[in-house]
Amino acid sequence: MQDAIGRNLSRARSVGGTGRRAFVRPIIDDLEFALKRLLENRGVAVLNQVPATAVFFGVSEDLEEMLGNLMENASKWASHRIEITAKGHAGRLEIVVADDGPGVPESQREAILKRGARLDETVPGQGIGLPIVIDIAEVYAGTFTIERSRLSGLSAVLRLPGMVRDAGPLH
Repeated sequence: MQDAIGRNLSRARSVGGTGRRAFVRPIIDDLEFALKRLLENRGVAVLNQVPATAVFFGVSEDLEEMLGNLMENASKWASHRIEITAKGHAGRLEIVVADDGPGVPESQREAILKRGARLDETVPGQGIGLPIVIDIAEVYAGTFTIERSRLSGLSAVLRLPGMVRDAGPLH
């Protein structure tokens, strides 16, 4: 597992500044489709509010890895709703994956960001998803934080190089 993580991070570092770009919404649409059966069986709806013009300045597979981890976590904990939003400012893109689950007490938020840390052993997982998100975000000089969601659960906040363009074409 550690070797696979190392290979992925090495690949990300090698292409991190090459000028590649990825539209965010199609990646989220694909991830939502992959989670659809699990979410439908639990009555959880995903509200994708990401503008079609949101662009990540990096490799699409890296964004897919980060968002896949965040959406999978949200799907484990959400009661009825997951919301995904994005906004851009000054060459930065902020993507938020929020859920209406039980959340995490502020005193334990830092702990769940450590590799292998899990607060609830009854839910499947290895405790490596969020540290992977942090590692990949750092390759792009980005950040990852967790906060209390306005939905009452948790908000996973990625800040990465990117933007939300106007409706004109991307050049």
